[in-house]
Amino acid sequence: MTENNFTPRPADLNAFAADIRRRNTEKGFWPEGGRNLSECFMLVIEEIGEAITAHRKDRFCKGDFHKVQLAMYNDGAVAFVSSFERFIKGTVDEELADIAIRLFDINGGCEKQSLLFLDGDEIEVEVASRSEFCEKMAAVTRRVAWLADRFVGQRILPGRQIEEYKFDQVSACIYAIEQIAHSMNIDLWAIVHLKLAYNQTRPFMHGKNY
Repeated sequence: MTENNFTPRPADLNAFAADIRRRNTEKGFWPEGGRNLSECFMLVIEEIGEAITAHRKDRFCKGDFHKVQLAMYNDGAVAFVSSFERFIKGTVDEELADIAIRLFDINGGCEKQSLLFLDGDEIEVEVASRSEFCEKMAAVTRRVAWLADRFVGQRILPGRQIEEYKFDQVSACIYAIEQIAHSMNIDLWAIVHLKLAYNQTRPFMHGKNY
């Protein structure tokens, strides 16, 4: 697979982020009182750890997501879930998609700001300069941990304005994850769309406390 064959990035990133927030609100993840932002960022770090675990096990989708796409469009929900869990569940592909989804979800309630991909941000340069997967993920982890620490004691509600600088830091992390995925020939946006569809089949709050 070449980069030119990757599924394109969503055209309207703000609308995409808002849709993810809407989906997660319907699943119960965003109560009326909002969510603790440090918690949200620590869950991103949890996904980073799961990506490392999948990488250690050499778990990759390896193009089989096309079979999952066919199941989603042609074979109904039961077949789609079975196909997703067979070919995508527990892969590096899925975990990178989960990181992107969580970051979009955080920014999805900030209606007054524009979610842009920040070409030239230092995290982009740092990720590009590192050859090893764990080293690239370490750069993202450090940025996300910085955000988790800066938002201690703060909660986010739909429509809340967070500081523009911190908002841009989240956007830069999404860009870095796209870079990492494409450097590994992972079609990130195809997997993101499939994971969002899979999440729609899961129970309230995905059976978890938060």
